[in-house]
Amino acid sequence: MKRMLVILAAGVFIFLGGCQTATFGTYGPDAAWTTVDAKAVDRAVSRTYTKLAHWIDNADGTRSCPSMHAASTTHSVGKTPDAEARQTCSRTEVSFDDPDGKHIKIETISTSGNPTLIFVTHDDPDASPMVLRELHAELEAEEAHPN
Repeated sequence: MKRMLVILAAGVFIFLGGCQTATFGTYGPDAAWTTVDAKAVDRAVSRTYTKLAHWIDNADGTRSCPSMHAASTTHSVGKTPDAEARQTCSRTEVSFDDPDGKHIKIETISTSGNPTLIFVTHDDPDASPMVLRELHAELEAEEAHPN
């Protein structure tokens, strides 16, 4: 009987979050959050950009997206020469045009110990949920096969 209670308690612990996986949620059609590692979020954003951008074939056989712009800023506090920063806040933005010429911007904000926030802007507001769905699919793929 005691052994059965221990097994049951372990099962409930695992079921209720003892072995949590990353999660994703939305705040509306153009904002979301995720607990996926910030570097994995960056990789997922990069793959989403690769899928949705308007690519041009160059004469030398390469492809480019002339409208692409990326920027990132990181702030740290509590950093010493021999230690990692105690707290960081990073803000990343990737913007580009899709094949229809509509502008898309994906912005992420991540802070130490908190979910990463994701904001999507699209020239067609009805298309923002599609961008979030694509990003969510990439985050799930990242979670299933990291790196």
